[in-house]
Amino acid sequence: MTFYEKFEKLTGKHPFPWQEALYARFLGDDIPDVCHIPTGLGKTSVIAIWLIALSQGGCMPRRLVYVVNRRTVVDQTTNEVVRLRQNAHKIGIHNLAISTLRGQFADNQEWSSDPSRPAIICGTVERIKESSFMPVNALSDFQLTGYARANDTEKRPFAVFELRHDDGSFNPYPQRQLVHISGMVRHLAKELMLQSPPSGVEPDWVERYVAGHRKEGDPRHRQFSYLPLPSIGHQHADQLVRRVMICAPPGENSWLEHLAKRIAGHRLKPERRDAFGKNGPPTLVHIQSDNMVRSYTRATNKWASVTPVILPGHDDRKPAKTRRLIGSALAQSGIRQHCEFEWSPFSHFRKSLSAHKYDKDKQPTGYIRPDHLMTLTAVHLKLRFKNELNFPGPLSIGAGRHCGLGIFAGVAA
Repeated sequence: MTFYEKFEKLTGKHPFPWQEALYARFLGDDIPDVCHIPTGLGKTSVIAIWLIALSQGGCMPRRLVYVVNRRTVVDQTTNEVVRLRQNAHKIGIHNLAISTLRGQFADNQEWSSDPSRPAIICGTVERIKESSFMPVNALSDFQLTGYARANDTEKRPFAVFELRHDDGSFNPYPQRQLVHISGMVRHLAKELMLQSPPSGVEPDWVERYVAGHRKEGDPRHRQFSYLPLPSIGHQHADQLVRRVMICAPPGENSWLEHLAKRIAGHRLKPERRDAFGKNGPPTLVHIQSDNMVRSYTRATNKWASVTPVILPGHDDRKPAKTRRLIGSALAQSGIRQHCEFEWSPFSHFRKSLSAHKYDKDKQPTGYIRPDHLMTLTAVHLKLRFKNELNFPGPLSIGAGRHCGLGIFAGVAA
């Protein structure tokens, strides 16, 4: 069974990308000192990940000690561990010992009865200290490592290009077909990077990072995003596409700069000759920014989707499932900060198309999607980050976040 299948059998939930990444590190005998994961994104699941790694027969420690500073959290963790033990046989783990050092759950010494038996010990700092539990010698030297703050944000590097005719005029493109622009820019980027890749990259860098083809089971996949930008920002904006943005993951500016220098000045290459009418395909003209682009990039507390967010699954028209899928989409897109959200088939931006695939007459409507996204639920979202956090753009969320679906713009107060 894959990690994904075992995690589902053990917890009844789908794993987040960070959980897959941690599992990969466990298997590589690389146990991190700290997990910088905000509250609410499943740090307790480290227990489940440890069990799955243990079931693979790797050289994992057979004791896991879970120490917290509140008794109620000890009880909650114990309840969760009991549920994991009930399902542990499904992944080949049997006879899991559980010891809880807190109140009515006195230390039952299960952890010490058999050294070969997997064991989980939960307790408060005080009870662990007061009890006879001493699996290793007392620490004589230590350091404090702080958690990442919930309001720590890292801006994604981006490069913006205008779609221009030879006479200097814009080449407006229908927003419904914006994924076609994304595909053309990606194709051009791949062609140029095959000719002139950055120095020192892996042999499959172009295929993975530029073209976006994820290697199966790779939890650390990173890639460029190609985001056509519907024109917004004033009351007469028509939301036609006149600009396209290429984004890189945070901290990877050099590869973006390498691509931006080489793709600027090139024409797009459509599959159909008449895709752009009598003027032919436009040229990509590199710009720094403008007022329209700043609608997508400025830091703000409130955001709304311009194009619908494609959720990582089908919600079966159940609001509780929709909420869970939105949470997964946020986490998969790297948004760790706390935010409130609301969803609708319709965008805050009045000229955006709806999230529907078909109209009342069963005819295709809304934005064209790639085939692999057709069966997934789509919604428009509004986000408000807590504690008045101003989150920096560009922001794209969901399964279509690399091809122009799930793009957000700031909402004026």
